[in-house]
Amino acid sequence: MSAFTQSSVRGPLQPEHNPPHKFQSFSPERWDASSFAPPGAIQWWQEARFGMFIHFGVASLKGVELGWGRGTRLKPDTSTTGPIPDAIYDKLYKEFTIAKFDAAKWVDLARQTGMKYIVVITKHHDGFHMWDTAFSDYKITKAPFGRDYLKELVDAAHAAKMPIGVYFSQRDWYHPDYDPRGAYPGRDHKKYIEYQINAVRELLTKYGKIDILWFDAAWWGGMFKEEDWDSERLYRMARECQPNILINNRASIPGDFDTPEQHVGGFQANRPWESVITLTGSWGYKPASPLKTPKQVIDLLIQCVTGDGNLMLNVGPMPTGEVAPKEIEVLNVVGDWMGKYGESVYQTRGGPLRNASWGGTTYRGDTVYVHVLKWPGETLRLRPIDEKILSARALTGGEVKFEQTSKGISLILPEKSRNPLDTVIALKLDRPVSKIYDGQGAASIFDGPSYGEPITRDATFEISSSQTGNPIEASNRTLFTGSNSLYAFQTKPETTPWVIIDLGARKNVKGVRITNPPGTTKANGLELLVSQDKVKWTSVWKADSDSAVWEVPVTQYTAGAHIPGVPARYLKLQLNSPRTSPLALKQVEVFGGNP
Repeated sequence: MSAFTQSSVRGPLQPEHNPPHKFQSFSPERWDASSFAPPGAIQWWQEARFGMFIHFGVASLKGVELGWGRGTRLKPDTSTTGPIPDAIYDKLYKEFTIAKFDAAKWVDLARQTGMKYIVVITKHHDGFHMWDTAFSDYKITKAPFGRDYLKELVDAAHAAKMPIGVYFSQRDWYHPDYDPRGAYPGRDHKKYIEYQINAVRELLTKYGKIDILWFDAAWWGGMFKEEDWDSERLYRMARECQPNILINNRASIPGDFDTPEQHVGGFQANRPWESVITLTGSWGYKPASPLKTPKQVIDLLIQCVTGDGNLMLNVGPMPTGEVAPKEIEVLNVVGDWMGKYGESVYQTRGGPLRNASWGGTTYRGDTVYVHVLKWPGETLRLRPIDEKILSARALTGGEVKFEQTSKGISLILPEKSRNPLDTVIALKLDRPVSKIYDGQGAASIFDGPSYGEPITRDATFEISSSQTGNPIEASNRTLFTGSNSLYAFQTKPETTPWVIIDLGARKNVKGVRITNPPGTTKANGLELLVSQDKVKWTSVWKADSDSAVWEVPVTQYTAGAHIPGVPARYLKLQLNSPRTSPLALKQVEVFGGNP
């Protein structure tokens, strides 16, 4: 996987498009001239809501990421190097027997989990072809396995009437004609583009119906521009081969859907989207990679669906071709839950109320499904809606009580009746849902589900100096609650005044919101650093202008993408100024969760 831009926007970026490097804007004229699936072609996919991504290849033999495990990476992917030297990695296919691969079992596992489509890696950045291509000898049929892996998987999907898609990486660190010069195409790039056109055409004409085409080289400046991939030609050729195919947005043109990676996308009902998230901590097979719980998987699915998006959950099979038993156990629990309550997921749209950290809503016609992932107390209170609620029923069991007034909706369900995975309450309305309501929506990116919860409950802080001359109490909660008249503290004028926040334990920090009264903040040059030991600090953000509110996603670069979440116990905010200045802050909120 690899992407900076993960969402496409018609027109200029808006404040909600944060962080902006994950959004690519197009002029209306450029957008309207692009290639899209025919009207209605994407309906089945939006109704499916849940799919399986399969990352499997030669890197699985060594427990490293596909592509990223290879030693040499070609620009612009050279910020780090892989753990396996090229000479070894490029010959791993000679050990690739996949002795226990059974395509029908993979498809059946997806079906039993409640997944409605599959996308499989056909070629990752390492250039190894998982099908019997006519355009390279670096392919699965030259490995000891000897058979056409992709054909077996596509045939099994067709037999089960399971929609199937193919992932194809435009980058190729093995192909001789892929030779970037700096961040720009090399002299043989046109020859490489012709190979790419031929390879994708082969994928779409050799195996019968292909439902989804998943590219993976989003806009990154430099060579990752549409003209460098001849993207419009590529997409139009694909649609000639498969007229109803759905194609993502990772070739620097809009495509049919957005692709947030390793996080839940924000509420978006005007354009289809799909979060791609791993079941473990990695895309490919890694024996020690942490495994998500059934609760975590269902939370991710519901957060996606209530935001009007899909979840494509990734599985990385073992080198034998089998899915790890512990992963199957998790998927079985998810599948059991989906078998009982899938009506609240499939063939629904996100809304009419926008999702938040407690959960969210889906709807179909005159029925709204309230998904409560985390009860905020004895009563769940929702904003008012125009439609009248005729009845409320807890799909997951128990007797729910509801009250609807002009001020809002109250739902009460005894704690003993609440489902530990997701409590689902069906509200029958007097007429079909007709609009999405504002109000409780995520005015801030941190109000939605992607960045966790406030994690400053046990936090303390210290400052470089005190303007008043009085020591600041480390337990002063107003820095974290904002319940002060102007500031929680103000330092003396210094060259680099600072505040250090101690979260009390190591956390997975995903975001920081810094607030001051409007018109009072003069903090151009504010910098955020994080540390696990208060000794070694890593800078994660610098302000380039004054602002009353900064919302700072905290991410780390993993397998080609900026992923929310950095392990840290300490955060430092320091003001870098060419002259002495005081640092004064009203509130600092830190978002995330346990590591």
